[in-house]
Amino acid sequence: MRHFLILFLFFPSLFYCQNDFSKTSFPEDKYKAYFDTPRETIHLQLNKTSFLKGEEIWFTAYIYNRKKQLPYTKTRNLYCALYDASRNKLSEELFLVKNGIATGNISIGEDIKDDKIYIVASTNYQQNFDDTKPFIQELTIVSNNRLNQSSAAQEFDLQLLPESGHLLTNTTNSVGFILTDNRGKGHKIIDGKVINSDNNLVASSLKSNDFGIGKFNIFIQPDKTYTLILTDQQGNLIKKQLPDSKQLGVILSLNNLLEDKVAIAIKSNKQTISKLPSNQLYLAIHRDGLFAIKDFNLTQTTKTLFFSRSDLHPGINIITLFDYQFNPIAERIIFNNKELKEGEVLSSIAQNYFSKDSVRIQFKVLDPVAKTNLSISFLPSQTEAYKPNNSILSSFWLQPYLKNGLNDLTHYLTNMDRKKGYELDNLLITKGWSSYDWNNIFESTQKENYEFEDGIAFSGKVINAKKRKNKLVLLNPASRAQYYAEVDSTRHFQIKNAYSFRGDSLRGFIFTKRGNYSKPYFSIDSIKKGEGHLISEQYFASIKESEENSMFNNKELGSLIELSNVDLFGKRKKFYVYGGSTSAKIVDEYYGSLSNYIRRLGYLVSPTNPLSGELDGYLYAYKIVLGEIKIVPVITSNSDGAGFFDIPLRNINSIGYNHLGEGKFIYVNEKKNKYQLFADIVLKDGFKKPDQYYNPRYNSFNTDAFKTYGALHWEGQLTVDEEGTSYIDIPNFNQKNIKVFLEGISSNGTLFSQEQELTIH
Repeated sequence: MRHFLILFLFFPSLFYCQNDFSKTSFPEDKYKAYFDTPRETIHLQLNKTSFLKGEEIWFTAYIYNRKKQLPYTKTRNLYCALYDASRNKLSEELFLVKNGIATGNISIGEDIKDDKIYIVASTNYQQNFDDTKPFIQELTIVSNNRLNQSSAAQEFDLQLLPESGHLLTNTTNSVGFILTDNRGKGHKIIDGKVINSDNNLVASSLKSNDFGIGKFNIFIQPDKTYTLILTDQQGNLIKKQLPDSKQLGVILSLNNLLEDKVAIAIKSNKQTISKLPSNQLYLAIHRDGLFAIKDFNLTQTTKTLFFSRSDLHPGINIITLFDYQFNPIAERIIFNNKELKEGEVLSSIAQNYFSKDSVRIQFKVLDPVAKTNLSISFLPSQTEAYKPNNSILSSFWLQPYLKNGLNDLTHYLTNMDRKKGYELDNLLITKGWSSYDWNNIFESTQKENYEFEDGIAFSGKVINAKKRKNKLVLLNPASRAQYYAEVDSTRHFQIKNAYSFRGDSLRGFIFTKRGNYSKPYFSIDSIKKGEGHLISEQYFASIKESEENSMFNNKELGSLIELSNVDLFGKRKKFYVYGGSTSAKIVDEYYGSLSNYIRRLGYLVSPTNPLSGELDGYLYAYKIVLGEIKIVPVITSNSDGAGFFDIPLRNINSIGYNHLGEGKFIYVNEKKNKYQLFADIVLKDGFKKPDQYYNPRYNSFNTDAFKTYGALHWEGQLTVDEEGTSYIDIPNFNQKNIKVFLEGISSNGTLFSQEQELTIH
C-alpha cells in the first residue's frame, strides 16, 4: 500500500484519477466508527510451555478491552484449541469467561508425534476484525529422542527497515535492524558498518542490544547502493544490502527519549518541496479509535513538532502522516510509558508456618486500589519449561498493533527505564507500519458476520406437554442457573444463553399458565456451540519457533414471631415473620411464581446482581432508597439470603417479609418434597468445567529432568481484595529454591507480570 500512495502524492495527474482517498476534510467519523466496537484481546498464562506427552496444560485466560484498557467483562465464550506442527486442529474446548477471566486445562494426548504444537485462544466475535488476532503460543513436547537430538545447522535472518518504511535520497535516514537465527533467537552484534557501492565507509562501530536489535543513521546519496555488514558475538559475519531509496518523498524521524515530550521531525528534500501539489500536511496521533490530528505547512526540508507526553495515549501511539488530501504517506509506532497501569506484587515465604512437605507463600499487592486476580506458576529454580512468547503486558500493550508478532517483548516492558525505552523504540522502527489498514478504515463498513456469543443454546422436546401453553423451567444446581422456555404446539423448546457445563445435571418441571406444574418427560436433542477463530497460516507465521443449605436452620429461627390463623391460599396456615416492623400480606391467589409475587409486594426483581451487574444464575429482589440500591435478602432452602431461584407459588406454604428499616428481608416457607415432580437430565455437551489442579506422578523430584521440566504447583485464580494480601500453600517436593511466575489484572485495568526466585528455609 505504501508504494502507490507515494506515487499519488507526487504525480497529481495519476492521483486525481484515483478517487479512493480524495477528501476535503479528514473523515474522522469513519475512523471512530471503525473502532466503535471494542476489540477483544486475549492473553493466556500457561503453567509451562514445555510438556511431556499426556500432561495437562493449565492456563488462565485474560480478556482485555484495549481501547479502555480494562478487563473485557462482556465476553463469555472462549475457545482454546491445540494444533499440530502442520496446523491441523487436534482438539478444541469451550470455556466460560467471567469478568474477563477464565481458567481451564487441556490434555496433551499420548499419541502426539510432533515436537512442537500450538495452543490457540480465540472468540467467535474476533473474526469480524482484520486487526484483531487470536492468541497463539508454541509449545514444546519433550521426549528422550528430542533431548538427544543434535542442534540443526544455524541460519540467520537479518531484517532492515528504514524509519517510516522507506529511504529518501539527499537526507539523513534512520534505519533499524534485527538479527535472529532460525529458532527466532536474537544474536547480539558487537561490531558493524555500512559501505556504499563505491566501497566507501559511511557508518561504523554499530552495535545491538542482547536481542540483536539496533539502529544507525545514514545520509543517502542518489544512484548509490548501501550494504550493512555485521559481526555477532560468535564471530559470524552477516551482510545485507539496504533497500532502494526514493528520489521524492516525506519521512518521519522521532525522538522518543525526552522526559516530558516527543519530538517528531518531518523530513524531505529540495526536489520534493518544489514539486508538492500543496505544502499542507496532517499529522495524526491515534490508536483504537482515540484520535487527534494537527495540520501544518512543510516549506523547508525539515520541520519539527513537539507533543507533550500528557497529550499522548498511554502505551502505543501510532503516528501517521497524511498529505493534503488525507492519503497516508508515512507512519511510525511509538510507546509512551507514562500513566500505564502496571502493578507490583511482593512474594515471600510466610514465617511461623511449619510443614515437612509444603511451604506457605504470601503475596502482597503494593498500593492496592481494586480487586485483583492473579495466576501463578510455581516451578523448580532450574526450570527451562517456562518460555512464553509474550507476557500479559506485551499481549495487551504491544502485539495488537504490530503487523507481525515478536518474541522477547516482555524484557522491554518489565521495569522500563531509559535504556529499555531506547531499545524498544529501535525495535518498533523495524516493525514499520501498524496493523491498521487505512483502506479498511476509510472505505469499508464494519459488518458483523460473526455473532457475539453469550453462552450455549440447546433445544429439545417435552413428550408429555399438553396442548395448552406450557413453560419448561430448568434449574442447574451446580452453576445456580435457571432457564425458562416456552413449549410450542409441537412440544419443542429452545433455550439460549445458557451457562452450563458438559456433564451438568439439569432439573426441570413443566409450569402452566394457571400455576400447575408436573414432572416432564423431556429430551435435549441438540446443543449448539460455535467454533473458535478460523486459524490461517498468517497467524502462525508470526510465531517463533446438589441443593445448598439455607442460611438459617431451625435453631436460628427462634426469634421469629408466630402469627396464626392467617388465611393463606384459601387454607388455614401458620405464617412466620420476624419480630419488629413486620407485615403479613394475605395471598389471595393460587397461581403464579415467586418472582412475580415479590414484585407485587413492591420490590424490584432483576435477573442480574443489581450492584455488580453480574449474571450469576440468581434472581435478586431490591429497593432503591435515596438513589442507593439495597438488595433485599430472599431466604429460601435454595439460597443463602442474597439471590433466589424462582419457583411456583403452589410450591410455597407461606411468605413473610419485613419492609421497614435497614433489616428488610423476605422469608419463603416452602413445602417439603417439592422436587418430587422434577425430572433430571445430564448435558452431554457445553462449556468445559475447569478441573482442580493436580501434579503428574513424577518418579523422582531430585533428577535433572524434574528440575528442568517438572512443576510444583499452579494457581489459576488467586483473588486479592483491596487489603492486598493473600496466601497459598504449595508442595515443596524437596526443592531448596523455587521460581514464581505471576501474572494478573485488577478490575481497574492494572496489569501484573513478574518473575521471582524464592529460597525455602
